[in-house]
Amino acid sequence: MKRTFYRCSVALVLLGLAACSAQTVQNESLDTSETQSFDASFGNVVQAARDGITTAGFDITQAEEKDTGFVFLFVRPASYGQFGAVGRLVVDRSDAPPTAVHVNYERRVLIYGAGQERAARRIFKKMSDALRDKGVSPKS
Repeated sequence: MKRTFYRCSVALVLLGLAACSAQTVQNESLDTSETQSFDASFGNVVQAARDGITTAGFDITQAEEKDTGFVFLFVRPASYGQFGAVGRLVVDRSDAPPTAVHVNYERRVLIYGAGQERAARRIFKKMSDALRDKGVSPKS
């Protein structure tokens, strides 16, 4: 009986981990993201995004410039008590400020709150700090 319960528990955890992947977040619409505009140039916002993601405790797995902007994929690796998470940050290309930033984020296994909105707020705060450190007013 205990062995069956253990196997079912492991299967559910693995199913949950498989359901949330970088591909899932990468394909989500920007309409479902948390968005904030920054009163800074595209280049400054891209650098602040890189700094914000890493200082918020995430690892960048991919960074790619596209015609429409700059895309970062990031993860929070699994660690003791956490199953990890995946996210995407998109900086819209803009010839002049303001520059919009979108964050999609999903935990691999949602046991308690603190999802996309909280992660986005944390990254946006770190981005604002990075822009202020450069002498740029972050809010538009």
